[in-house]
Amino acid sequence: PAVVWAELEHLDVFDDGQVVNAWWTRHGEASNSILMLSFPPPPPSEVAEAALRRFQGKWLLFLGEWRGCTGSSGFFNLLEAGWTVLETFEVPRWPMMEDKAFFL
Repeated sequence: PAVVWAELEHLDVFDDGQVVNAWWTRHGEASNSILMLSFPPPPPSEVAEAALRRFQGKWLLFLGEWRGCTGSSGFFNLLEAGWTVLETFEVPRWPMMEDKAFFL
């Protein structure tokens, strides 16, 4: 099978420059876009919240612990206000953690 490589773009979700805004317009608003947030860092980081605010697509895959050790309360407030969990999947996890994959 052939291997297909895509060029990597190094962008910052907190950057409000023209290049980054154009990227979000191209990728975050398409009807088939999906935002995947895999184990976003807990507070004080607001990266998951910032990405969710910029994303205008209709699908989200969140891997982590719901209101646990991943993401901030602001992130979960946004999820609970504007998204619906459609499916939850079990994933391998560390003992005493409640990590799952949430499809919204």
